[in-house]
Amino acid sequence: MARGVDPSKAKKLQKANQTIKHDSFQGVALAWFDHKEPSWGDSHIKRTKGYFKNDIYPCLGHLHINEITTSDVVGLMQKIEARGAGDAARRVKQYILQVYKYAKTLGLASHNPAADIDNSIVLRPRVKKHYATITDPVAIGQLMRDIDQYKGSYIVRFALQLSPLVMLRPTELRAGEWSEIDLDAGLWTIPVARMKAKKHIKEANQSTHIVPLPRQAIAILKELQPYSVKFKYLFPSARGASRPLSDNGVRVALRTMGYDNDAITPHGFRGMAPRY
Repeated sequence: MARGVDPSKAKKLQKANQTIKHDSFQGVALAWFDHKEPSWGDSHIKRTKGYFKNDIYPCLGHLHINEITTSDVVGLMQKIEARGAGDAARRVKQYILQVYKYAKTLGLASHNPAADIDNSIVLRPRVKKHYATITDPVAIGQLMRDIDQYKGSYIVRFALQLSPLVMLRPTELRAGEWSEIDLDAGLWTIPVARMKAKKHIKEANQSTHIVPLPRQAIAILKELQPYSVKFKYLFPSARGASRPLSDNGVRVALRTMGYDNDAITPHGFRGMAPRY
């Protein structure tokens, strides 16, 4: 208790750990977690553990690693899909597959019951959903005019104006720093630590993402300078310049202009870029 540990909860946790057999699926999965966690981000760790705790362990955790059959895995997948979580069913199958790859490599399992499962046979077809965006040239032109006439925060308007010119993810754009901008060279150099990448790549931070700035983007940044150049961020938050503009700031501005979530989202500006 002096260490801030609840004796009752500690006793229950110790008892639970003692009941986990090393050759059970849960025992092997926990060892797999220990091996993988160092290369994962916190959000991925939390999300993955949630799938195991809520879906996988209750059905398969207590079984010996070699007792689980393909039918067991398929049954679990279909049970998850039945509650309307088709994507979760696919993730669960992938996690089980990875645990068994780990187990087979170490000689802990004789087979991989998830290896030959065809998702298209046991699950309903996936309906792919993209971030809402606008691709019609006339409608895009109207959006650009609406942004130019936006009467809210100057900072938000500049962020909106820049979004379709650089095609960055919302977080990458909103957290942009003046130290990354070279207006003379017309370049925006973003450290990989701020990009979407695996944890170990971000931690190494040895590469950059270079965005060529068109003359329109340079003009917008020059107009933005008087408002935020004394701060770290291009788009400082109204709640405090020590942090960047929130994603909700851009989203609310779009709603104010009459564009709901089914028309376009802050991430949807990337969808305007042509795919070749």
